[in-house]
Amino acid sequence: MFVMLLRKFEIAEYRDILYGQVTFLIINVIIILYYLSKRKFKLEKYDIFLLILIVFSGISCIFTKNLDTAIYGNSYRHEGLIAFLYYYSLFEISSFLRKKDQKIILYAILFFGLISVFVAFFEYAEYNKYIWKSDPFQQNHIFGLTTNSNFLSTKLLLCTLCCFSLYVKENKFWQLILYVIFMYFLLLTNCLSGFVGYICASILFLILNIKKFKKILLIIGITLVTVLITNSLYISSIGSDTISMFKEVKEISTGNLNESYGTNRVHIWKETIKVVPKNIYFGVGIDNFLNAFGDEPLKSERGRMIDKAHNEYLQILITEGIFTLIAYLIFLISICLKGLKMNSIYLIPVFGYLVQAFFNISVIEVAPLLYILMGFIAKKAKVK
Repeated sequence: MFVMLLRKFEIAEYRDILYGQVTFLIINVIIILYYLSKRKFKLEKYDIFLLILIVFSGISCIFTKNLDTAIYGNSYRHEGLIAFLYYYSLFEISSFLRKKDQKIILYAILFFGLISVFVAFFEYAEYNKYIWKSDPFQQNHIFGLTTNSNFLSTKLLLCTLCCFSLYVKENKFWQLILYVIFMYFLLLTNCLSGFVGYICASILFLILNIKKFKKILLIIGITLVTVLITNSLYISSIGSDTISMFKEVKEISTGNLNESYGTNRVHIWKETIKVVPKNIYFGVGIDNFLNAFGDEPLKSERGRMIDKAHNEYLQILITEGIFTLIAYLIFLISICLKGLKMNSIYLIPVFGYLVQAFFNISVIEVAPLLYILMGFIAKKAKVK
């Protein structure tokens, strides 16, 4: 996170990001080997699924035409095989932690979330001076400690849902205050994917905690009022965008598939699916999405090259192949089932992330948080 802060303000270079990933990966591997050598914990089924995932990811690198990018990631995404190994090591380390230590890490995540909010506040205030009168719905240029509003939206989604779960379980006022803060800035990003993740996660949370439905409905009610107020004051367009999304879904259900839907995501998905059969088994290589289209890269309406599928699952399919995608899905299902069984407070933020992943991309600013939370769910039992 510190490296990303330096990157945001153009202090850190590409190599600094890479060196940071490699350094922490090595440290994490040493810690994992220590625990395994002492046999303090037993391996679980999701560890096996994760190992299979790593193997298939490695195989995809063998068949790629651009090995450097597959290993190190491209110069602006930095998400190659090393980054994913770093994520997986974070998952394993997090699964070793006691509940007390998990809480400390969770509070650290919320603290960094507040720092992102602090930075975003000044970004919003600065843009607000020039944009408010000319085009009020352009007030979405807040990035926090990330490099894109969509990425900030995903980070704030995780923080918001963590506070949601904490408040319902522990009923502490400061948790509700943090929830409101994170939700408010989630709305300010004007990114619908994060809010869709919130809606789906809230519904699941209500179903799983029906005995506490009054408290959950109260929080959801506060959120809806906030959405209406921010939308009516032109502070956020999430409310109107959500209505538009339901209209698009209705049109799609009747067979009217307009490629402009989902901010042109439908177009990106359709074109990506066309080239999947050519790379179905092992993909084109991690972070090599551009190579899937040969000499004619996929471009947006403005002529900019599209370097991601804007759907994490489709991204894995085209870059790493069907076997890696299946292994990843099995891994996710095993984690979610464990979360359901244990009634983990971390299941809801993880589920919210997995929903928004249908419309977004994996990035190094946010993905580590997901794997840490999944590691909390997958807490390993000690060997007696």
